[in-house]
Amino acid sequence: MNGRKYKGTIVWLILGAVGYISVELMIFNSDKITNYSLCDDEETVRAQFWSGVIDSKYLDSLNHNYKTLRITGELNSHYKTYLLILTNDESGLYEYISEGDSILKQLDSLKAKVVHDTVNKEFIIDMGCAE
Repeated sequence: MNGRKYKGTIVWLILGAVGYISVELMIFNSDKITNYSLCDDEETVRAQFWSGVIDSKYLDSLNHNYKTLRITGELNSHYKTYLLILTNDESGLYEYISEGDSILKQLDSLKAKVVHDTVNKEFIIDMGCAE
């Protein structure tokens, strides 16, 4: 009977040690994990093209309250709607832009040009990626 109790204690100690080490590794690598995600978001934005007018601006309550812009523009004689999700952007674009403003961002760029009340302003999208 004591042998069975001893084996059970060993199993619990091993499980506890594995759990503790796993948590420590997650804490130690959390900056790397977060930066990887931010860099993915930045690369997604870099790969997008937007050209049009801001239809709406909102915090998407179904998607972590992400800052979201709905852009409608004409592309090859067809209207296209883009959803721009600015997960962690620190450029000030979301706070500056209003419905009815024009926006343009080329492929492979993080520069967004905005026309707001006849004033042209350029923003560099900054998702916080520390490369």
